[in-house]
Amino acid sequence: PELLWAVGGCGDGLGRFQQPRGLAVDTAGRVYVADAGNQRIVRLSPEGEPELAFGAPGEGRGEFLEPFDLVVEPDGNVVVLDSMAQRLQRFTPDGEFLAVFGGDLATYRPRGLAIDALGDLYVVDTGGLRLLRISPEGTLLQQWGGRGAEIGAGQPVDAAVASDGTIYLSEAETGVIWRLSPDGRTARWVATKPASTIDGPHMAMGPAELIYVTDPELWRVVVYEPGGQPVAQFGTQGTGPGQFLKPVGLAVGQDGRIYVSDSQTCRVQAFAPLAR
Repeated sequence: PELLWAVGGCGDGLGRFQQPRGLAVDTAGRVYVADAGNQRIVRLSPEGEPELAFGAPGEGRGEFLEPFDLVVEPDGNVVVLDSMAQRLQRFTPDGEFLAVFGGDLATYRPRGLAIDALGDLYVVDTGGLRLLRISPEGTLLQQWGGRGAEIGAGQPVDAAVASDGTIYLSEAETGVIWRLSPDGRTARWVATKPASTIDGPHMAMGPAELIYVTDPELWRVVVYEPGGQPVAQFGTQGTGPGQFLKPVGLAVGQDGRIYVSDSQTCRVQAFAPLAR
């Protein structure tokens, strides 16, 4: 796909990042970046211009130890998963602190966060080898995997939820994606090269229910149909336009635009929708 813009480089200025990971995009096309190394969230305009940053190092309200992933809720608020603090925080789109929750879920270094159409949140408890569905207030509603279970045994790192409630869960150590249907059926396929949980494969749902997955160790993004058939891929190794060294974070807008964060080059790139 055509490269629309790229922003970043390693540093702590507003237009730079340190180990950027999770991405989320709102209905206005603004992109939120989990700038993990700088312990903050950065908001980019639809054109890729840095607009604001919020958060600071620490364990207080509105502070982060390791902001790893984030989602935009139906009302536009932003929920941030702090992997090291093992909790969630909610902010307005402009970065005003609203709430902290999830600290009682007994997770261990959770790496991924997803949201469904109803606003329920899905916390990928990487160290706990499980996926948790919680209410917007943080109440545990459902769990998949856990120690001794097959689902999640390969260190889960991210999830994505389709409009019909089907859940996709990626594992870092195996490269497997699990498909968890609302009726209880499960399926799996090998989608990516095995990776670390720090720089593991992340996912996003795109138009036509396609599943977009970063493949950090092969420097690319792969796109799958709901049944697991690959339909597209893009990216090569390098630091040039449209290239990657460690593509991790991923978001797809309602218009099909694709956003990828590269933790090693410290930048975010935006691509035009895939031609179908």
